[in-house]
Amino acid sequence: MQENSIIIFTNGRNLKFYRRLEVPGEKLGIYSCAKSIQILSNLNPDIILLDCGHQTKTGVALLKKINNSYPKIPIIFLTDMSCEDTVLAAFHAGAREYVKKPVTPVLLRDIVEHFLKNKRNSYEELSRSNLNYNITSSLSRYLNDDKFPVRLLDTLIFIDDQLNEQLNLTDLAQWAMMEKSYFTRYFKKYMGMSPMKYVNAQRIEYSKKLLHNKNLNITEIAYLAGFNDLNRFIRNFKRLNNLSPTAYRKGLVSGKKS
Repeated sequence: MQENSIIIFTNGRNLKFYRRLEVPGEKLGIYSCAKSIQILSNLNPDIILLDCGHQTKTGVALLKKINNSYPKIPIIFLTDMSCEDTVLAAFHAGAREYVKKPVTPVLLRDIVEHFLKNKRNSYEELSRSNLNYNITSSLSRYLNDDKFPVRLLDTLIFIDDQLNEQLNLTDLAQWAMMEKSYFTRYFKKYMGMSPMKYVNAQRIEYSKKLLHNKNLNITEIAYLAGFNDLNRFIRNFKRLNNLSPTAYRKGLVSGKKS
């Protein structure tokens, strides 16, 4: 383990809270926000926690400065205040996670451990090429993108692996270890759509592959793709493909679809 694998930048009134934060096997360094750039020039932490308190504008500006100088170090941004503009500004400035306080030491520890595990396993040991999952071609384009968050990639893989299960927003937010509203903004920032809209689109794409199997009827395909309601499956398929599953399959037979 390297010296100060976790660096925390905060102000004096939060010192008591962070001194209660324990991450097994890791050494934490707690410093003033004002000394962040100076401190980082001598250290190479695995992760940074930046707590700006109520000073959101100052915190986002510092976040951007740190991220520009050390883009490979994940930064968790914590604040006492929250609004959509601040959340988006934090992610735009380079935050990998946004945490609205108050937060318990246990929850914060879990978030930090999740990031450390993904960073070390994905970047150092596996070079983003193997997350112990079967990566589909639709996700492979994110693997070599260093700017694409590992946590989000992990969530996309989870969705891909659980398409035939009854996923909901709560499930996905819990998997990503985020509060639901923040997770939705976070997901939409990178994917351009809401989490559940993405899930629905992936299910339809999967159903198109299943339609190649002549031994499966439309009801079976709907179920395998995660739709318990056949009519809902057909409506969604038509909306995204401008034709019914049956018509799509006929096109496959006639050679009009690939």
